[in-house]
Amino acid sequence: LGPWRSEMPMMLANICDGVLKELGSAHRCLAEPVASEMEIRRLLRLTSVGGAMLIGPLKQEALSLVHRFETPLAEAAGAIDCVARGEDGLLVGHSMERQALCARIRDLGLCSGPHGASGRIGLVLGGGPSGRSAQAALLELGFARVLHVPGDEEHFFSYLVMLDKSGGEKLGFDVSHDNRDSLRVEGVSGGLTAAWNDAQGPASILRVRPGDLIVDINGASGSVGALVGQLGLDQPLSVRLRRPIDASGPGGEAVADLAALAALPALDVLVLAEPPSGGYHSITGAQWLQPTISRLKPVVVETTWPPPVEPVATEGPHFGKPSLAEMARASDCLLVEAMELFFE
Repeated sequence: LGPWRSEMPMMLANICDGVLKELGSAHRCLAEPVASEMEIRRLLRLTSVGGAMLIGPLKQEALSLVHRFETPLAEAAGAIDCVARGEDGLLVGHSMERQALCARIRDLGLCSGPHGASGRIGLVLGGGPSGRSAQAALLELGFARVLHVPGDEEHFFSYLVMLDKSGGEKLGFDVSHDNRDSLRVEGVSGGLTAAWNDAQGPASILRVRPGDLIVDINGASGSVGALVGQLGLDQPLSVRLRRPIDASGPGGEAVADLAALAALPALDVLVLAEPPSGGYHSITGAQWLQPTISRLKPVVVETTWPPPVEPVATEGPHFGKPSLAEMARASDCLLVEAMELFFE
């Protein structure tokens, strides 16, 4: 599933479909353009659909679709790009990007030897789902140090809860009103919300939890008054909630200033994830990137496609700066491009 006017879903679907045919499978892989979470949900309700990979910005919607994650690390990362229906009929969230990155790093021999990757150092530059998936991959491989410089995106995922209050039933949650234009869930005490939670299962991320923020009810949003007004009506309620995701990701060491790179004895992998709005060169201490790449010659991995376009500086300290991919090539580093990783 990918956005309209994107060639990537069709390319990947053709590859996956070819593999299924070679395996003699009766299953098929198709590409479908979608524009909203509701379209994704409609497709996944079809009994003929066993799962889907989500491309580009649609990856952000995947979190609201699944009932559980493949691994605790995937849940901690809060980043998935594939949903597959389990034998119990529930949707399980997977990170193909994380698995592909792990496979590529293993293929490069960075995890071989008696000590595996226990002496390796990795740096994830940028945030978003790609950055969190990369952190999870390096931690899963057993890297001794996983440094990360997050982007400037907002860290949350949203999900939809359907509560039918037509008969005047109790909603069963307590909320506080001092959260700007949203309602903060303080506790679940029973009623329709407890029934919803029970139906999702004990491990589901779609269970309503204390700390979740109600941001939209039946299309009403923008003020606490609008939300409270909808809660008082005896009718079916479509409740949109947001849950904050830890900005630090699944673990590792946050780096506030890239001057810390000067003290590194080695850097084995540099992952280029989603940069801040000002580009990689806007990160504090970015002047240390070029000498570090030249000195330590890490494997450089791009994870976003198309690759992020660095803002062009017409003057100042960033004027004439090469891209990080260009730096890697000039320093004779091995560069794994995003397209290679996707096909992996």
